[in-house]
Amino acid sequence: MRIGERDEGVASGREMCMHITTCMNDLLENESIESLSVKAICEAADISRTTFYNHFCDKYACYQWHLDHLYEDILSQAGRTCTFREANCRMLSEVKRLKHLYVAAAKLSSSQSLALFAQGRRERDLTETLVYHRGIAISDRISFQIRALVAMEVTYVLRWFKEGMPLSVDEMADGLDEIVPPRPESGLEYLPEKLAEAE
Repeated sequence: MRIGERDEGVASGREMCMHITTCMNDLLENESIESLSVKAICEAADISRTTFYNHFCDKYACYQWHLDHLYEDILSQAGRTCTFREANCRMLSEVKRLKHLYVAAAKLSSSQSLALFAQGRRERDLTETLVYHRGIAISDRISFQIRALVAMEVTYVLRWFKEGMPLSVDEMADGLDEIVPPRPESGLEYLPEKLAEAE
């Protein structure tokens, strides 16, 4: 069970989480995430505090749930069932729909940081894609390179958030293509085939 999904079942739990998150996004158009209260979110969503806490442990879990949902349903498929560009365009389009939420979350510097959450999840997904879908053994050097690629990618996207998402989704996808190439393994050194050629 992922963050935000409780006993009601995945579909109804996901719908309620999306409703709460959308209401929070609307409120963040005129308020900071730090000053926004759970009470205000509940009033906007027309739910009780109990319902809120049945789905989220705190207000920060709303964007974490949404981001986790996007990673699971969209970005984790990059290089597996769709191209990296297709996944990036779909993900960025979904993020842009909740612009105020992501702009506010990108400005956090606490342990609830969007950067920390996004970087950890992206590293895991990219590593799994390379290992399980591309058959690449992950050495310490490749692991370091993955962390570096992801750090650049997350920094680039967070800058877009902090600036209020001025570039189009296509322009952002172009930039991400330059950071993480369509075949990320092509930019990593010491791949199995290269090692085999060297022997």
